[in-house]
Amino acid sequence: MTRLSSNATLFLKIFLPTFWISFFTLVTLVIFFFTPDDIPLFQNWLFKGWYLFIYISFLLLFIFTLMRIQRVEYNGEIFLVSNYLKTYNCSISDIDALVLRNYFLFKTGNLKFNKPTKLGKKVKFILSNSMFAAALERYPYLIDKIEDQGKIIEGLKSQ
Repeated sequence: MTRLSSNATLFLKIFLPTFWISFFTLVTLVIFFFTPDDIPLFQNWLFKGWYLFIYISFLLLFIFTLMRIQRVEYNGEIFLVSNYLKTYNCSISDIDALVLRNYFLFKTGNLKFNKPTKLGKKVKFILSNSMFAAALERYPYLIDKIEDQGKIIEGLKSQ
């Protein structure tokens, strides 16, 4: 079994959102329900409105980005996709394409399915360069399913 996703997936999907949501939810409760006169900043509705806007914006950012990434492994026949609560098996024939993208700081992969599954139409994951290179060496036929939109494979071959 070769893992394709990065080691940072657990931190980015579970720990960072949990810490952020719990800490800033507590701060939000203090701002809106704490009413002593010695903290006049918390009484300003302009401050409360901007804080609530920023809080909800970051909450939505976490929900629609970091909390959607999955852990992906491949063993030559099936992909194992895990959200750290459940693990799903997806055969290579169920996969339409493995789309690779290069964002400046990190590389991502998207598993696009032939038809909608319990996971949806596609699964996003953060790509581990070393693990992905090992998977390509071990399973060279995987390259037939890859749509490389970020020239990631060329970069792996040059290393």
